[in-house]
Amino acid sequence: MGLSEQDRNIIVNLEIEKAENTFHEAEANAQIQLWSVVSNRLYYATYHAVIALLVSEGLQVGTHAGAQNQFGQYFVVTGKFSLEDAKLYAKLISMRQKADYNCSYKTNEAEMKPLLPQVKNFIENVKAYLA
Repeated sequence: MGLSEQDRNIIVNLEIEKAENTFHEAEANAQIQLWSVVSNRLYYATYHAVIALLVSEGLQVGTHAGAQNQFGQYFVVTGKFSLEDAKLYAKLISMRQKADYNCSYKTNEAEMKPLLPQVKNFIENVKAYLA
């Protein structure tokens, strides 16, 4: 059984709130130069924004890879979001995985700081789409 429109709207709003809160966590960790944590938080900020998009369209999400594939299929290929948005999301997935699971990988300010405004813009674009 699928979600009612009201339930979908509640989840979408909660996911957007989570995306924004997670982005603020990334900003706070950037201030204290915890770049691996920034990588993680930026990925999850975009992930929650993507989940909001998918839920808004009544799509089911099971895995992180599934969310990436569905974002590409339903939002990038259709022109609702740009290829640059897809590339940003893919880059963050890769960086987060390296930072979380590869003990020899180290992110740094030069690599992470430029991504902050890009992710903020991504979330704003998702919010505008959903409005």
